[in-house]
Amino acid sequence: MLSNVRNWYISNGFGWKESSVGIPSKLSGDFAIAEPIFSILWVVVIFALIVSALGLAVIVFASLRTRSRSFGILKAIGFDRKTIHRMILLESFVITLVGALLGAVAGIFNTWLLFDSVNVSLFIPTPFIIPWIMIIGIMGTFSVVTLLSNMITARNITNQPIVDNIQLYE
Repeated sequence: MLSNVRNWYISNGFGWKESSVGIPSKLSGDFAIAEPIFSILWVVVIFALIVSALGLAVIVFASLRTRSRSFGILKAIGFDRKTIHRMILLESFVITLVGALLGAVAGIFNTWLLFDSVNVSLFIPTPFIIPWIMIIGIMGTFSVVTLLSNMITARNITNQPIVDNIQLYE
């Protein structure tokens, strides 16, 4: 398909001279104009990641706080604080890992669909590159935020007396 697009460019007088970054020379000016827009979008993306990380920490706190009665019962039947603490951290790690992997797969698939539709409808040969470093960085950041928020909340819950944990929080 790429050879068909290349032939179409050449036959219509666009040429196929590659610039230093691999973009056809006719499109290089358009991408230079869009550079400030992409910079603004990066700021928006980073802000959205920070807000979603804080939202994730609040949700984790609320989830563990509502289950404090269960943790109090576990302590009452003989579980020690370290066991409950490890149980909470392992559970949150598995949930975070599964969610991050499913989100990464869904994001890569949706991006591939977008690039495929651009290639087919606009006849612009757009390479599909998976940003592995960015994906791993975002997954790592959210894993650390989740584990830290769980560690703090789990420490607070496990250090409370059993009676305080068993009381219903409404």
